[in-house]
Amino acid sequence: KADREGGRPMDLYIPKIDINGFTIEEQNSGQSKFTSPCLFYTSLFGPIDNSNGAASSGKPYGFLKPPGTEKVSPAQRGQKRALLVFFCVPVSPGNSRMISTFPINFGISVKILPRWIYHIRHNLVLDSDLYLLHLEERRIMDAGITQWQKACFLPTKSDAPVAGFRKWLNKYAGGQVDWRGKFTGALPPTPPKEQLLDRYWSHVVNCSRLQCCPQSSKRA
Repeated sequence: KADREGGRPMDLYIPKIDINGFTIEEQNSGQSKFTSPCLFYTSLFGPIDNSNGAASSGKPYGFLKPPGTEKVSPAQRGQKRALLVFFCVPVSPGNSRMISTFPINFGISVKILPRWIYHIRHNLVLDSDLYLLHLEERRIMDAGITQWQKACFLPTKSDAPVAGFRKWLNKYAGGQVDWRGKFTGALPPTPPKEQLLDRYWSHVVNCSRLQCCPQSSKRA
């Protein structure tokens, strides 16, 4: 039953974990998949076709092909299809590079809104989690990589993806990134919060899409 804010319980579960990753299932909803070592994607409408990463059930819309290039029937074109795709690549202890895309085939705003607006909106979501992840990473290191449960409180079924990833990381990757001697694995000191949450110098000044937006929005 939905609450007054429109929320509802998310009954997520992971049928199987192996060296290639795992799939996250939810009854009567979409499906998510982690593909090792650094790809995570979610189909918002319908399950994922494991053969090519597309949303299945007669809805071939994969992130491997640009929208409009796949062959679909008129009936299939009328169905909503959307993916959330994330590549998160560790570059040094405490730092990762995230590349994301959100292919979608519905909604008029997809066609009429400038692309720089999507950058601002998406970054608001990412920044809301950034400081939390920064602190949690250090708590896990303090507890020990094999004792991560002591640093995390995961009481609900919606926490299954987090627990699933930690189990995969411990079983198949030794609980941490193998830096192959380039780094010791020690986390760097926490920078000032303003520097940690900086988006202008780390993204905006190098982003061709955001160079087209008003100057006032660049600093927002």
